Formats: sequence, structure tokens, C-alpha cells
Amino acid sequence: METADEFYLCSATVIEHLQPKIVSKPFRSGYDSDKDTRYYVAQFDYQDAKSYYKGVIEPFNEKSRVHCNFWFRTCSRGHIDVSQITMTNCRRLGLFVAIEQAVNLTQPQNIAIAIGELADKFNCSPIEFINKIA
Repeated sequence: METADEFYLCSATVIEHLQPKIVSKPFRSGYDSDKDTRYYVAQFDYQDAKSYYKGVIEPFNEKSRVHCNFWFRTCSRGHIDVSQITMTNCRRLGLFVAIEQAVNLTQPQNIAIAIGELADKFNCSPIEFINKIA
């Protein structure tokens, strides 16, 4: 069960709408296809985010041709070997590309778990990790 103490990998839309107080610097994925897209890691109340999605975003998406890109995934610890991922590669390639090249993961939930593991590896919180590479 997600709690307010969790860190979340999220889209910029989540930051815009929820305006969390604890948020990382924006960072890039590294993919050419979304070079203008910025991602964040933030702490916010899961239930608030879920309620906002159900009450505002979901009805908007159902009525609109343009969907709101509102998503977040928990940066929980897992069993992903991040030993080959360096901060230098995360900065140089972009975080998502560095993770894909090292451990062949591309799904947002797996990337969020890798962020949790990288924070552990570098002895910091997920937000502190992102701020070091952003």
C-alpha cells in the first residue's frame, strides 16, 4: 500500500496539478522521441493523487480527444541490479536510456524501481539522486 512517505516517478502534469512541496529538479529521459519532456520524482499523498485522477483527470480524458498525461509510479526498492549504472551515464545519456542500456528495462514501474535502487546505491533519497544527475 502506497503512503505519503513514498517517492514517485511522475509526469510533469502530476507536478503541475498536485503541486507537491517535495519535488526533484526536472530531468530528461534521454530518448530523442521525447527530448522536450521532463520527468520528476516527488513525494505526495497517494490517496490525494488517486482521488484527483479519478475525479478530474479520468473524466477529462473520457470527454476529450487530447488525453492528460498524468501518471506516477512508486520508487520502491526491488531486485534490480543497478551496479552497472553510473551517475555519469545518467547525466550524459539521460536516466531512462542509461537504465535501458544497463539492465534492459523500459516500463515506467521498472524505471521507478531502478531509481529506488540507484538511490540506495548512492546512499541518498530518490529525489537527492535525481537532483545529482539533473
